[in-house]
Amino acid sequence: MKENKFDLHVHSTHSFDGRATISQIMKHAKGIVNGIAITDHDNVSGLKEANVEARKNGLIFIPGVELTTPSGDILLLGITEMPNVETIEELEDFVKDNNGIMAIAHPFAGPVPAKHFVEIPSVLKRFHAIEVYNAFTPLEANLKAMMFAKEHKMTAIAASDAHKLELIGKAYTIADASSTEELIKAIKKGRVKVGW
Repeated sequence: MKENKFDLHVHSTHSFDGRATISQIMKHAKGIVNGIAITDHDNVSGLKEANVEARKNGLIFIPGVELTTPSGDILLLGITEMPNVETIEELEDFVKDNNGIMAIAHPFAGPVPAKHFVEIPSVLKRFHAIEVYNAFTPLEANLKAMMFAKEHKMTAIAASDAHKLELIGKAYTIADASSTEELIKAIKKGRVKVGW
């Protein structure tokens, strides 16, 4: 199996702040990365179209969503429907039942209304990974995330958090994976690298 580059955090016009359509994203991503996740804010409405457009452009498609919570944003990867949950425990069960992963997105990018996940050890252990490099986030916050991941022995992932085409692929996760299932397994086992 060969190593592939994945941009695991990309927003389309299905997000309130996304600037590019699904079709534009997939055409632009071709030749920059091998795989891409559409992770629109709190909705999965673009995933079916994204799967079709990714295939047209020879890309590995990773379904996902960026979930907004009072304690920080969560990237859910490998899931195709919105979770109907009220607690982190229920979310963990939902992700497990759907063979996905949950990762902390841009942990030090700014304040959140409640205590952040990184400050709650009992919750922190429920995550499969943490985003240590986010191309949409200041360098200082990324460096803090890198140190945090190292100190807590968490699997590190990187992604663009692209809201416009120019950012796609500016940060990525590398894995020996050629499908969603293989990528999820690689992240769960900590067998991924980051790049930018």
